Amino acid sequence: MRVKLVVAMMSLLFVLGAVIAYDAVQAQMKPTGKGEGLRVMNTHEQIEAMVRNFLIGAGKNDVAAHERFWADDLIYTGSSGVVRTKAEIVKSVTEAAAKPDPNEPKMTYDAEDMTIHDYGNFAVVNFRLVAKGEKETRYFRNTGTFRRVKNEWKVIAWQATKIEDKK
Repeated sequence: MRVKLVVAMMSLLFVLGAVIAYDAVQAQMKPTGKGEGLRVMNTHEQIEAMVRNFLIGAGKNDVAAHERFWADDLIYTGSSGVVRTKAEIVKSVTEAAAKPDPNEPKMTYDAEDMTIHDYGNFAVVNFRLVAKGEKETRYFRNTGTFRRVKNEWKVIAWQATKIEDKK
């Protein structure tokens, strides 16, 4: 009888330990919105981080940022309505980085009002782009479609629309 009681107590302790360990792992995996810790970032955090990192690189004419961000089969529609490919964008950025125009105002970019919809291996982002220059700030509404291939996100479609100043 005493052996059965010891076995039952040991079994209970084992199950209790497993439940506590499971809860601890689940807590580490929960999104915190900060993209930090031992857990994997969720799609929203991954896409937001990609967009923000890309915008930093875009402000510096970082060719590698464009190479990482855009898919090879990208369809990009700029705010002027011109459609461009990844190759055209990378070529333009490469030329600008090689021969910087001293008269070209330095720009920084930021994203506000970001919305991300997760569709498994696809995600759609929409945000207000803030383009800050030395003399003016311009605003654009951007919508992008991301595709995940082999656990890597790339932009396959992008649409930029200039937000006109209200006067």
